Amino acid sequence: MNQGKIMTIHCATCGAPAQFDVVTQNYHCPNCGGNTGTEIPLKKLREFRSLTKTLLEQELPDSQTIACECPNCGARVIVKEHEVAETCIFCQSKVLRSDVQMGEGFPEMLIPFKLNRKQAEKRLDEWIEQHHDKSEAQILKENKKKLKGIYLPYELIRGPIRFVVTRDNSNRHYECGGFLEHVAVNVTDRCNNLLLNGMEPFLWDELEPFQFGYIAGHAAEIPTADGAELRRRVFEEVAEEYRPTVEHTMQTTGLALCPESEALLRLPAFLPVYFMDCGEVQAAVNGQTGKVSVLAEKETRTYPWVIEPLLGTLAVMIFFFFAFRNYGGVPMDLKELFELVGMAGLVAALILFTVFSKGREARVRRKILKSISEEEKKKPEDSIKPVFFETIGGKELPVQLGFYSPGRIVKIVMILLLVNASTCILAWILTAFKCMGSGDWTLFQQLDYSYNIIWLCLALPISMVGFAVFGRIEVYDSPVIFQLLENGKRKRIHQKRENRKTLLMRWKNVRETMGNWALPLFIVLPLFVMTVYMIMNPWP
Repeated sequence: MNQGKIMTIHCATCGAPAQFDVVTQNYHCPNCGGNTGTEIPLKKLREFRSLTKTLLEQELPDSQTIACECPNCGARVIVKEHEVAETCIFCQSKVLRSDVQMGEGFPEMLIPFKLNRKQAEKRLDEWIEQHHDKSEAQILKENKKKLKGIYLPYELIRGPIRFVVTRDNSNRHYECGGFLEHVAVNVTDRCNNLLLNGMEPFLWDELEPFQFGYIAGHAAEIPTADGAELRRRVFEEVAEEYRPTVEHTMQTTGLALCPESEALLRLPAFLPVYFMDCGEVQAAVNGQTGKVSVLAEKETRTYPWVIEPLLGTLAVMIFFFFAFRNYGGVPMDLKELFELVGMAGLVAALILFTVFSKGREARVRRKILKSISEEEKKKPEDSIKPVFFETIGGKELPVQLGFYSPGRIVKIVMILLLVNASTCILAWILTAFKCMGSGDWTLFQQLDYSYNIIWLCLALPISMVGFAVFGRIEVYDSPVIFQLLENGKRKRIHQKRENRKTLLMRWKNVRETMGNWALPLFIVLPLFVMTVYMIMNPWP
């Protein structure tokens, strides 16, 4: 029996295999066109697991303690904590514990070992040879004899998943739906989760119903997580599994994902792993495919949020270079120009990195060094794109979100130009009124726009802060929404009113940025008025 007979969903009408439709959140049959609700597969899986549990209870021996009696020679055998079985040192028989099936996550399926220990050690040697220049390779080479085959308990996950997605420093929530295929979650504390993720995937076609005879000659862990802890660990792993796809869609890495799903098919299983613990360095070899995963000796820190402030700083430096290269019609000395550009870039970097780093920390992780199995080369996995849902007119609709549309980029650029050139524009308008009153149109020739540098000293930092704070809210909290239609096309949805939470968030940011009204009244306005006056009345 393989996974297809257990975790594959069949149409409730004709019995053909059904595929999950992320948009309608139902299983759709390509054969008869019928839809199957998510509750039907859950019911069938519960029936299968109940039958499997009954069969396992009949197969277990009568002993109910960790100190077990060997059924062959009668010797007293102590089974290690968190393990299912132990070998009798007198007759080499396998002694099984009978209290292990009581836990919620006791494995009911199993993938048998395909590689023996010698073959697994050969795969590890190949990895060591390919990474001979790394310190981890030398440590593993000295400790190869520690490699041990073990069945680890997992939860196999398949089915529809819903997420509540939030962005850093925002109150805006997004509903996101997707489908998980072939996700395995480790439910023991023996090994590092990142290490075990690195040696996946497994070949699910070789999944078999669990029988105690499979674990003969191998150690086997029992689950250390059940109930609420098991649910938390499963959802945490699922969120990390889906994070790259959601980050790509949302075009940002500063996201929090909270899974919310009761329709996931979850099946506990034993999976084959060769494991080695050398202290700071750990290694795992997939007992089925031979893929090697090694936990790096040292932690690494990454700062994914620095891309946006770096691009902003670069944009400011480019603007200053072209704006002051021939300022006032006079070519600027190259040394002075680069000093000015460098100073502007330094100020921009201080402002943008301060704003963008608010509430964000470095990601601290141990790097996973892994090989690529032959099965992965033949069948690369396809990522499933998520579908977002928005409540519009009291009805939840599948939508496609857009953030950096051409129109929105033009709008932001125009606002920034208006803010920085507002003194020049006002001076020109006031001069126009003055000319119409006096009839002397030569007054336009007296305007000296070079004095706008006074206003730019304050306007540019304000523009950068405004873009970093309010621009991101405009982009991420008020997305461009397209409704996904049944015919595969999409329709733009124009919302007449902004979300109330979005407006409150904007007002909160305004108050936090300004602090109080003294800043605009006693600094901004006098400087603005003085700049307009100097442009209209330049010094001789």
